[in-house]
Amino acid sequence: MEFKIFNPSENDIAQKIEFNFDEMKFEIEQSIEKYKNLVITEDTIKEGKADRAKLNKFKEAIEEKRKEIKRKWLEPYNDFEAKVKELVALIDEPLLQIDTVLKDFEEQRKCEKLKELHAYFDILNGDREVREFVNFDEFMLGRERLLNVSVSLKNAQKEVELFLSSVLEHLCILKAQAGSLGIDYSALKLEYKKSGFDLQKAIEYSATLKTEKEKQEVSTNDFQDSPKKIIRFWVEVSASEAKSIQKFFKENNIKYGAVQ
Repeated sequence: MEFKIFNPSENDIAQKIEFNFDEMKFEIEQSIEKYKNLVITEDTIKEGKADRAKLNKFKEAIEEKRKEIKRKWLEPYNDFEAKVKELVALIDEPLLQIDTVLKDFEEQRKCEKLKELHAYFDILNGDREVREFVNFDEFMLGRERLLNVSVSLKNAQKEVELFLSSVLEHLCILKAQAGSLGIDYSALKLEYKKSGFDLQKAIEYSATLKTEKEKQEVSTNDFQDSPKKIIRFWVEVSASEAKSIQKFFKENNIKYGAVQ
């Protein structure tokens, strides 16, 4: 199917609209020369108004001619444009239907591929700790490209294999790291997951956990209870205040008694 224009032919389409432009431009420039340094006085105000009216009338005549030519030139184009748009609308209708069907097909294909990957992930994820630590949705986060037709199912499955094997290896490394530093392994695992399964960031975080633990140990040692001893003292209190003191002693497991 070929788009053919019968009339006007390419040679008949005017390249420009010709009129006495140079002649009019010369006459206008000559006639407006006197207005460049115009000074209005009481004696010339009437003449100035008349000149303004004359120039406005001439301007309107030129503008009207421009609009007239534009209308005449646009008449065949507007008719042409309306017919072309009608043809385009006829083509757009099946295009929209085809796009919808293709989109539905693509979504269905992605869903099927997602199910296959999920099943493969579950089969391959045999290690108990890894299985409890990470799920398929977490694996797919940021990996939506695996569902594209440009990525084969085989290559997508290889990425599943690589992910699960690296997680298993990383957890072993982190467990050894936690043991050697005496830090909380579960906290280290959580940071590993939060960092997007970035082993380097998790190892760097282990140093933070080690520092925090050392600070806590120092704090605990500084405030460790000294050997208990008996301190004798007396206080002047009301009955309600005495009850408050007694309550404090009981809540903190402090032995007390009356001064003899």
